[in-house]
Amino acid sequence: ELAFFHLQKNRAIGGTFAALLGDKLFNGGVAFAAEAGEVVAKVGFSSVAEFPNGFVSGTENQVRAFGWVVEEKPDRKGKLVKVQTLKSLWTVNQVAAANCLVVAGDKVVAGGKEQITILDGRISKEENPDASRVLWKSELAGTACGLAISDNRLFVATNDGVIHCYAPGG
Repeated sequence: ELAFFHLQKNRAIGGTFAALLGDKLFNGGVAFAAEAGEVVAKVGFSSVAEFPNGFVSGTENQVRAFGWVVEEKPDRKGKLVKVQTLKSLWTVNQVAAANCLVVAGDKVVAGGKEQITILDGRISKEENPDASRVLWKSELAGTACGLAISDNRLFVATNDGVIHCYAPGG
């Protein structure tokens, strides 16, 4: 059942990729409140995955973590109202993550063109150079287009039809 569709308000927004993360719907580079369809943030076209109290976003060469925070801001009449906004938590550059992201515990796995990377996603970590968040990185033949984690193994499907399996110590 279609709950709502704001054609006039959102006619230039949207796309085929959509992800429901908690109470937010991500589509066309925009986060919508799933309950009412209102735009809550513009995040740009990217892959997304749910993260504690927020989400991670990946592009062709960067992974960013965001958290949802409640702030008081004046409405159009000047009255202070509580609104949910985004706070940037951390950014790691030189990581291909345009195609897929997955979060497992405090690890963020990013896949993109010829690369798979595991990042330390802990929010409490002090700001250090990007490399300090990179726990593991591997070259990949092709482009990662699907990630799955099961039984302490990472499975990576690529655009050339190969599924790679990575396991600790092997």
